[in-house]
Amino acid sequence: MEMYFKCSECGEEVSGSAKMCPHCGFSFETEEVVKEKDLKDYEAGIEKTIDVIKSSAILFVIIMVIYMLVSLMFLISATSNSTDGSFLIVILLFIGGGFVLTYFVYYFILWKANILEVLYKISKK
Repeated sequence: MEMYFKCSECGEEVSGSAKMCPHCGFSFETEEVVKEKDLKDYEAGIEKTIDVIKSSAILFVIIMVIYMLVSLMFLISATSNSTDGSFLIVILLFIGGGFVLTYFVYYFILWKANILEVLYKISKK
């Protein structure tokens, strides 16, 4: 039993083995080339998205380190008059907390990029 499908150009039924529509002359091979090009563009877009996510993770770390250093300078200047040493504990807690937060956000962003990459590779199979 021969399969039929509708021509995307004129809507008439066409044999499944036809290379062109006998009613309007539309070439089905052109559709396949367009579909392949769209697929390649989609794959390139996914790969670019993964790269952007990974780059944004690195940029986030750089911004956080700069922010922590600037904040640390202000914190040191504000507490440098303290003679009991409590400012040192505040500074250490600030630095430690900032690095821990940066670490977790950085790896969360990379984790999302890796999941996207795995899903993309699975969908290609």
